[in-house]
Parts: sequence; structure tokens; C-alpha cells
Amino acid sequence: KTAEVPPAILLLEDLHDAVPGDQVAGCRPARAAAVLRVAARFHASTWGPRLPQQQHWLSGGDVAPRLFQAAHLNSRKGFRAYARNRMDPHSLAVLRSITRSGRARITDLHRQTPRCVVHGDLRLDNLFFDSETDVRAVIDWQVPNLGPAVLDIGYFLVSSLDASVPESEITELLGVYHDELVRSGVKDYSFAQLQADYTEALLLLLHRATSFDSMDFGEERGRDLLDTWIDRFDARLARVPA
Repeated sequence: KTAEVPPAILLLEDLHDAVPGDQVAGCRPARAAAVLRVAARFHASTWGPRLPQQQHWLSGGDVAPRLFQAAHLNSRKGFRAYARNRMDPHSLAVLRSITRSGRARITDLHRQTPRCVVHGDLRLDNLFFDSETDVRAVIDWQVPNLGPAVLDIGYFLVSSLDASVPESEITELLGVYHDELVRSGVKDYSFAQLQADYTEALLLLLHRATSFDSMDFGEERGRDLLDTWIDRFDARLARVPA
């Protein structure tokens, strides 16, 4: 006998007067700071003892290492060929190094870093704004999961900020995020640890990004999206040791 599904109401906010973000265009650091403050409050709400139990719709990090490593092994050669003309030698060397260490790094970050509910696809195309620094809504909640908050943060920063933004400004933005975490009640996570975890997250996100080669981005904007993502990734990898 099939269990009866209780009635439910899906209530959608009217966003017709809000302005959607544009990942291809990117954003200035001021807008990125506003998004990071929102992300910090969201992460803090399920941080530590507030972490919910794993549900059928809310997975943990136990499956991720195997899935992402399999996708990496299947797609890495095609991704390297595509990235060869867009990434500098340092980034390409980092890319080669994660084939051996990727799976273990994913496992270690999930085990050693405080977990919370993360959005899983935090980028400008999934955000609406009322002004330059006023976030109206975060949409596309298809892949929320229990994991390290820095994966959301690294994913957003890499995809949103122009390659010309210096690493000193990235560090300042991480400080904005950390300050908001502390204001929201997170007391057991130092800024030094956040920076170290962010650097590690860049490697894991690069490992994950190699599967882009197997995705159909279509033409025009889809190709621009992939190109700008790789260019920005190349810039952010400068802080990762060779």
C-alpha cells in the first residue's frame, strides 16, 4: 500500500520587481560582501549543535568523495585540454595534482570542518537583489546538503568576482563573512581556520569543476559562463601553494 502524501502548499514570493544577478557579468566586491553576510546568517542557523539530522532530501558528505572522484576521472582529460589555453602553468599544475589527492581531500574536509546546511549552488544566477547591496532572495534549492560552509563561500567567490580582483580583497571578503558568522553566534571557528579551509575548498571545487567538460552548456551565454568561470578560477588559484 502506498503511503498517503499529506497536502502541501507551495508559496512562491513575487520577485517581479527584483533584479536577478548575472554570473557572466559578475559583481563588485560590495555586492559580494552583501551576499556573504546573508550566507553567514544562513550557515550559522544550522551550525554545530543546530545541525539537523540527515534526511532523504538532505544528504551528508559520505557519498560525495566517490561521486566527485568518479566524475573527475571521467572528465579530467577533456577539461585539461579545454583549460590549457585559459589557465596559467601554476593552475594547470594544481589541476594535475588533485587527481591523486582529490578523494582524500574531500573526505578530510567533510570530517575536519564544522558542518551546516549549505545551499550547494550559491552563485549570482540564483540570487535576486533590491539594490546593489540588498539581497532579496536566494533561489534554486535543488541540492542543499550537510557540508562545510566554505564550499558555498568558495563557489560563490570564484564564480562571481572578476579575475582582476586582488587576493587582498578576497581576504577582506572572507573577513566580512567571518564577522557575520561571529555576530550570528558561531564562536568556535577562527578566521585563520576559515582562510585555511577556504584554500582547501578551492582545490575541491577545482576537482569538481573538471566535470564541467561533460555538461552541455549550449551556445552563447552557456559558453561565456564556462569561459568566465575558468578565467576567474585561474585567478583565485594563485593563493594555492604549488
